Amino acid sequence: GGMWPDMEPLARIRAALAVGDGDNAHASASASTAPSVRSSSSAATAASAESASVANGFDDATDRARQREATIQHALDAELERWREYFGSSTVQFRHIQRETHQIEVPVAALRRKPAPDELELLSQTSSVRRFASPVTKKLVAELEDARDALQQASGGALRRLLAAFAQESPRWRTAAAVAAELDALLSLAEASSDMAALGPTCRAVVRDAGGAEGAELEARALRHPVVAARLGAAFIPNDIAVGTPDAPRCFVLTGPNMG
Repeated sequence: GGMWPDMEPLARIRAALAVGDGDNAHASASASTAPSVRSSSSAATAASAESASVANGFDDATDRARQREATIQHALDAELERWREYFGSSTVQFRHIQRETHQIEVPVAALRRKPAPDELELLSQTSSVRRFASPVTKKLVAELEDARDALQQASGGALRRLLAAFAQESPRWRTAAAVAAELDALLSLAEASSDMAALGPTCRAVVRDAGGAEGAELEARALRHPVVAARLGAAFIPNDIAVGTPDAPRCFVLTGPNMG
């Protein structure tokens, strides 16, 4: 016999996943229009922690805040390029030191060729580099901090709305999780059934109500451990067992290794 003489479990799952009318159609539409959320780490922030960010196109306020941040960052990149051209060195770069971000780092060798103009304010230095702030970078860095604060607030509001919408649909999510769990169990049993078919016949147990007139009983013939039987092949010796049947005791005490 086969382990699954009928397709009732799969039919039940198919019904739960069906779309096309009524509540199931609404569930499908809800899933297809659900907002996309991703986990990310903001590498552009000098000292940032891992956070959740809303995907582009989901929330207008978040999109505007993100665009403003990108515009300011582009302006900072342009300011850096201006000083690279001034000093004639591509090694001029931004250096972020704790909260003092976007310091214009200039090699001493470049400063020997062309001194820094008065508009550059010295912030820090080492034996090999000098780090400056320009009026433009100071203004843009302040704007960048404001833009990132606004982005964080907008994203937080969008995520709260998303979680509220998710909570409203919690019965559907629970149903989907239960269906996925049952499908996973059925797939595992199907695979086990296929593997055990090579070792001999298989069957599905008939479970009775313990309080019924017939009482509870267990009877199995040619019982075998699927893993050990697969390893030993023909050398494996199957066992019969009966518990609670008219000619069998109500219980057993088993000793030895847990093999069956």
